[in-house]
Amino acid sequence: MRAGTDHIPETERVTIDEIAEAYEEQCAFVENHGGRVILMASRALARTAKSPDEYADVYSRILRQLNQPAILHWLGDMFDPKAHRLLG
Repeated sequence: MRAGTDHIPETERVTIDEIAEAYEEQCAFVENHGGRVILMASRALARTAKSPDEYADVYSRILRQLNQPAILHWLGDMFDPKAHRLLG
């Protein structure tokens, strides 16, 4: 089941910790209902992260908490051109 940060409004300014917490909320829901996490790319993270290290920090924080391996989902600008533009 998909877990992401799409519930964060695009107009809302958030911190890296708030983005990680949004992922944690959805990942916990998926795992608590017996699903396997498919970790979706985050527009909020693309808007907020200032360096590759911040991406690594968020994803490693999330992946360490999961009960089983996750699938990382990123199909690029073909499926989400808006996120691609945010990444520059």
